Amino acid sequence: MNPLDLVAFYGFQFNDYFSTLLALRVGAAEANPVLRPVAHSPLRFAAFKFGIASAILLLAHFNEPQLVYVDTVVEALVTWWNTFVIWRGKRK
Repeated sequence: MNPLDLVAFYGFQFNDYFSTLLALRVGAAEANPVLRPVAHSPLRFAAFKFGIASAILLLAHFNEPQLVYVDTVVEALVTWWNTFVIWRGKRK
């Protein structure tokens, strides 16, 4: 796995984290049932979010390297959705 893959992977993880926090501020709800219980605390949310992301990265590194690419695309789509929710929330 090259360094640019890691930058993209964690970059989209951070974009998802930050855009989720912003979306929660405009009234959205966390859709991920695993993260929903900790979404009210930014620190706990970050610990779970990046802990799960690192676990995916480790599993992918040793077993399924393409999982990193799939997760990066999914995180990009989630970030797009969060941005749409923020935009919609700001229009109200």
